[in-house]
Amino acid sequence: MHPRKDVKAAVQRLGLSAEAGRLRRWTELYGQKLGVTEAKSADPAIKAVEAWHEAYGTLMVHVHAEYDDERDETHALLRDRLLSPYEDAANEARRAEQRARSASAKRKAQAEPEPDLS
Repeated sequence: MHPRKDVKAAVQRLGLSAEAGRLRRWTELYGQKLGVTEAKSADPAIKAVEAWHEAYGTLMVHVHAEYDDERDETHALLRDRLLSPYEDAANEARRAEQRARSASAKRKAQAEPEPDLS
């Protein structure tokens, strides 16, 4: 089985489809904020840039997983710099979801008929 199909099947089996979708949207927002998702697919440099970002991202994930000393100010600063664009995008996505839920609830409340109390 193709690795992507394995991952998709595992995500569905574990009931994580909604969370995976949310993570995908946050990743897209993060890419937009960094400006790495705006290039046209016909640009010959896009594959090299994407490969570099993927390799660098993977390296950072491994470094962070292996070394996480809260007392190390340099590491804490690095972690903050690497995570802040992601956290900003995640917070904005959460706010947008909340606004959409609030707007939906408001529309639903306005659409419900008033009870006849006479």
